[in-house]
Order: sequence, then structure tokens, then C-alpha cells
Amino acid sequence: MWKYLGRLYRSPGIKNAFDAIALHPYSPNLVGIEFQLDKALKKLEKYHDAKTEIMITEIGWGSDPPTGDKPLIKGLDGQRRLLEKSFRLLRRNRNKWNIGGVVWYAWQDSGFPIEGCSFCSSAGLFEEDGTAKPSWSSFVSFTGGTP
Repeated sequence: MWKYLGRLYRSPGIKNAFDAIALHPYSPNLVGIEFQLDKALKKLEKYHDAKTEIMITEIGWGSDPPTGDKPLIKGLDGQRRLLEKSFRLLRRNRNKWNIGGVVWYAWQDSGFPIEGCSFCSSAGLFEEDGTAKPSWSSFVSFTGGTP
């Protein structure tokens, strides 16, 4: 993303053509999320555009049982823990990173495999049948809704 952003900023007049950028900081851990946000922010600063909002337009982890070769699948409790940790991280650093909003990847599990994405079919806050996962109540605690 930051490489693309650098190429984009080299286009004449582009800086006035947008007021936010979107980032999907998928990572098996918080270190990777911080790394991606820091890189994006450094690119914005390099082009004297640090006031541009960064929108987290996708974030999430799968709740299927973890396997060693699929780092974004964390199990039910792992999904909940990473939702809580990532939302706390983003909230704590929202001014530093100029976070304009955060979108969880999926509302409900799809019930079928999604080609090219090992975690996507279990990334919802609800099971396929509509049963709330543990991550749902954590999500609601951050958004102020009702479980």
C-alpha cells in the first residue's frame, strides 16, 4: 500500500483529489498492524499530507480452529482477543495515526470457502446460523451497541 501511495503522490495535483486513504492491515499479530500503519503514516508525512485520515476499511481474523499454516485463523477465543487488542491499539493511537474509522471484515460467516482467503469464511462476528460468537460482545463493547 505504501509503495502504491508513493507512486500516487508523484501524480501532479493528486494530493487535492482525496482526503482519506484506506488500509487493510491484516496481520497475525499487533506488531504487523503497527508496522503497516507506521509505514502508511511515514508516506503521508513524506508528502506533507499527514492530516489525511487513515480509514481501516477491513480488519479481522478467522474463528475456525487454528492451524500452523494459516496465520489469520485464531479460533473463537483468539478472534475475540485480537479484536479487543487491535481495537484498543487503534483507539489508543487514533490521533497519532489519524484514524478516521474502523470496519470489521465480516458481519457473519459465509458458510462456504472463499477462494484465495483461508480465514474469510470464519471471520464473521456471527456464525452462519446467526449465533453470536464471543467476538460479538467484544465488538459491541467498543461500538456502544447492544449485544
